[in-house]
Amino acid sequence: MSLALPGFFRTLGFNVLQLSPVAAYSLRSLDPSLDPTVVNVRRSSDSATSDFTASEVSDGTLTSWVGVGNDGYVATWYDQSGNSEDATQASSGSQPKIVNVGALVTEGGKPALSFDGTNDRSMNSSLAASSTKSVFYVKKGASLNGNSVVLAFPATTNQVGIYYFASTPYEYGFNTWAGDCWGYTGGDTEFLSHTVEMALFKDGDPAVNGCKLYINGAEKTLSQVKGNSANRTMADGFRIGAGQTTSNQDYDGTQQEIIIYSSDQSANRVAIEDNINSHFAIY
Repeated sequence: MSLALPGFFRTLGFNVLQLSPVAAYSLRSLDPSLDPTVVNVRRSSDSATSDFTASEVSDGTLTSWVGVGNDGYVATWYDQSGNSEDATQASSGSQPKIVNVGALVTEGGKPALSFDGTNDRSMNSSLAASSTKSVFYVKKGASLNGNSVVLAFPATTNQVGIYYFASTPYEYGFNTWAGDCWGYTGGDTEFLSHTVEMALFKDGDPAVNGCKLYINGAEKTLSQVKGNSANRTMADGFRIGAGQTTSNQDYDGTQQEIIIYSSDQSANRVAIEDNINSHFAIY
């Protein structure tokens, strides 16, 4: 019986954790039978911190704790895979926002983390390197005013990630930090759109190694639209909203879910995307 059959998954109540991701960050429960702790939040009024479950994020418990007129920032985005690969940010000035002036940050009516495009990022240093990574994520860019790193993996030289270039002709796709983009032009509209995306990363040069990018279920036709890509070998760790450890090109927008597999999940892509989209109702 093939696990690649979306109908089979839906019949048995499929959830994305069944395929054993190596890390899974979300503001919803990825296992409908559980109510996991999803974030550790710092409130602006006194810098106190507290953990919150998926239901507490959405039912008003979080905003009540943060308080009227206050902001809430995510210090830790907990990994739901069971591998304890949490994404953290110890610096208060670089933590993404989840409550803004007492109101829950949302995108499409669902809780979201807001990254400010200046220095917000959430980092993991221990996620084991592998030659292939499938990353499913839900994002919406907020501004076209600057280059923006959606997510990235450290590499033995520089890094490799999904990147938006904020100048005509607005390239979007895989970037190896060599002034390059293996992607497509005219990405400004989709960058600013609420999307479910799947990026298939592989060691080597994105132009020849078989990297793929899907947006709202449709594969993008990729080419070398900027510069010349370089060979990259993924190293340990993962970065949300940032490429280099210190960067002036941090992500400007919201993120709601990121699921990482250390294998090519192309055969299961539709089932995973269906599960994600059934919650977010984007396309």
